Amino acid sequence: MRSKDFKVTPELKRKINRLAKIVGVKLNWYRGCGIQWNGTTIACKGQDASNIIHDIAHFAVATKKERVALDFGLGPGPDIYTEIKSLYGLPKCLKVEHKASALGIYWEKQLGFNWQSTAMYHAWEGLDLEKAWVKYNKTINKYKGI
Repeated sequence: MRSKDFKVTPELKRKINRLAKIVGVKLNWYRGCGIQWNGTTIACKGQDASNIIHDIAHFAVATKKERVALDFGLGPGPDIYTEIKSLYGLPKCLKVEHKASALGIYWEKQLGFNWQSTAMYHAWEGLDLEKAWVKYNKTINKYKGI
């Protein structure tokens, strides 16, 4: 966990559950990581709020083909995307990571999180992040009501 700003409080859990419902993904608050996405649910036990939102963003940007691959982009970095890399290769995986990162940070901003901390953690420069939000506007608009 990066800071107390990302600890899953009851209020944040409620917001995250609402976000997951809007996106159409199921969360499992009792299953710990190892395999974060098992084809059915995202593991939340022991994760901070920012990581869970990032994982929801990965689901949101994933195709049907990607959603059946275990940990299709969920995890500590693109170097572990072994199954999805076999489908697309690292350059495509990095583009997916970029999009999920920008979307997750956008949602953190909408939910009142310390999104600037996540942007720094994901190595975004301010203007680049704003450009990404414009670029991914179609995806952002797909999930209104956040």
